Amino acid sequence: LTMYLVDVYTTSLNLAGLPGISIPVGNSSKGLPIGLQLIGKPFEETELLQTAARVEELVSSRGLRIVPPKAGSWLPLNMLIQS
Repeated sequence: LTMYLVDVYTTSLNLAGLPGISIPVGNSSKGLPIGLQLIGKPFEETELLQTAARVEELVSSRGLRIVPPKAGSWLPLNMLIQS
């Protein structure tokens, strides 16, 4: 149990057998790093990695920014990206 508490935000994904990845997407107005966690369908790791790579590309090369939702909530990816 102690081991699972270290990764409290990813453990539920691991136990459910879902692939997940966290990618950096910028900094807050206070300079704190913001990460985006993407969750994929079972056995769809390739699609998840391709999506994560595309999001990183959009954020870095096109200057798009991720608008963080309220803590503990989720939004579809297309609602998080703004130009």
